[in-house]
Order: sequence, then C-alpha cells, then structure tokens
Amino acid sequence: MTVSGFKLRAAILSLTVMGACFGPSAFAGRSADLNPQARTAFLTGTADLKKGDYLGAVTAFQQVLKVDKAFEPVYLNLGLAYNGLKQFERAIPVFTLALELDSRLQGAALLLGIDFYKTGAPEKAIGPLQKALALQKEGKLEAARAAFTKAKEL
Repeated sequence: MTVSGFKLRAAILSLTVMGACFGPSAFAGRSADLNPQARTAFLTGTADLKKGDYLGAVTAFQQVLKVDKAFEPVYLNLGLAYNGLKQFERAIPVFTLALELDSRLQGAALLLGIDFYKTGAPEKAIGPLQKALALQKEGKLEAARAAFTKAKEL
C-alpha cells in the first residue's frame, strides 16, 4: 500500500499541528544558550517543513546540527522532513536518536514504527508502535487527572 504525496503531506501537517513538530516553543529555557545561527536555521527549517518544502527543511535542520548537535527538537523535525521526501531509511536513525534524547516523543515513536514497516522490517515496528500507544494512553490519563484535580478545586 502506498501513500500519495498529498496524504503524506497532510499527515505531516497534522503532526505539526498536534505538536509532534517543534516550533518556536522549542526554545523555552534554551534561547540564551542556543547559537543565533542555529536558531535561525531551526526556525527556517520548521517553516519549510510546515509549507511542504522538505528539501529546504532538511538543509536547514542539518545546518542546526552542524552548530549544535545537542539541540534535541531538531531531530524530530529532521525525521519529519525525511518522511516528507519519502526517505524513510534516513528518517529511522533520526527518530531513534530523537527517542534516545527524549523518550516521551510520541510522534517520533509512531513514525519510527511506521518507517520500519515501510522499509520492510515490520518486526522492528512493533516496539516503537507499542511505545507510541503507551505514551498516548499516558497522556490521556495525565489529562484526566489534571481535569479531576481542577474540578475538585471548584
């Protein structure tokens, strides 16, 4: 089963809207220690990603990594850009690294599993997909707890 370019772009756009993609909020607490060149490249790449210019996004995100390999948000966005280019085998190690740096990235786990499946390794897809499901359930549970706590305060 193949996914049309339109459907792939729509999926990536929905992930960016749902928060799977990191935008300017990724700088919270880091803006002072992030190189201005890396910051500009990250913002450019994120804008390119959102408008479907995946090659431009890859180029920009790679510039960020040349300056600051420790800036975690760039890895998820770079993986999304590789997916947009249908370069799933390049996205896999990027999503893997994203999860090593932040194990709570549900989007990275989900896409890692999907990419394993697309590249003919469905047995490797199971672990990341189970992780994505567990993170989704955990997020819903946390939201329910927060709503309950807020309701008790009323």
